[in-house]
Amino acid sequence: MIVLFVKETGTARAPLIPISIFILFTLSPTQAQQGSGVALEPTFLPDPISLSYVSGGTVNAARRYGKGCRGFISHTPDHTVELLTPFDFFRLHVESDYDTTLIVRQENSDFLMCNDDGQGINPEIRAENWKPGRYSVYIGSYDKNIQAPYTLYLTEYKSNRSDFAVSEAALPFVSLAADFKPDPYVLQHRAGGPVIGSSSFSDSCRGYVAAEANHVLELTDSLPQLRISVESVDDTSLIVFDRKNNLLHCNDDTNGANPEVVIQDAPASIFEIFVGNFQEGQQAAYKLEISKDAQ
Repeated sequence: MIVLFVKETGTARAPLIPISIFILFTLSPTQAQQGSGVALEPTFLPDPISLSYVSGGTVNAARRYGKGCRGFISHTPDHTVELLTPFDFFRLHVESDYDTTLIVRQENSDFLMCNDDGQGINPEIRAENWKPGRYSVYIGSYDKNIQAPYTLYLTEYKSNRSDFAVSEAALPFVSLAADFKPDPYVLQHRAGGPVIGSSSFSDSCRGYVAAEANHVLELTDSLPQLRISVESVDDTSLIVFDRKNNLLHCNDDTNGANPEVVIQDAPASIFEIFVGNFQEGQQAAYKLEISKDAQ
């Protein structure tokens, strides 16, 4: 679940006002502003979420929070992230053309984390066992007089298979109930990408896939059987990741050169679907079928 908040302006400390509830979306740079934020629960979508603004301010971060915190920041948080329940893992990452810093502080707590140059000149904070609560996020600039555009990414991913770029292979979120029709439900796109499946998932996951899922399926009801199959003139592979239960299903060449994953007693969950190609740097058109029935 994602809840968007925008902070009111004024001299007094402004409350966070909910604008949209139970809506899955990615914030664009024009939607974000200083004080904007999100409230999150585990397995939120889309993942990553992005918030954009400009870095910097007049406050010396080291003087306010200690020598481990670098740069100049604003008096008030650039963003607020509220974790509604505990997170096993959570990561914040900043992308900017300018050298920026990152400070995350939990309100009414001793929690404070600062980072500079976690990935090149871009800062990153990653940690396990995040407690519920409201976290203030500051994006700093090294120069007191510099305000640099940036994008802040929020994610539950640990690995580098998400490169924080908008993937052309990423398609809209699909939600299906137990009685979904038509059956099979058909999606079409192009397989392949720069990511090696065996390196990012497991040795049994074959082919080259996109950095983000080709399709995201929300199954709102459990099913006795869920079948996901691919048809293509090229040799493709299939990776299905059950996010809520942290289960991975990989297949290659069940039906000739076409892969298929069959999940018995499929739970209500969110499934990320990656369709791979065995030729690096090439894309292959495919048809993907989602069905309740055996072939």
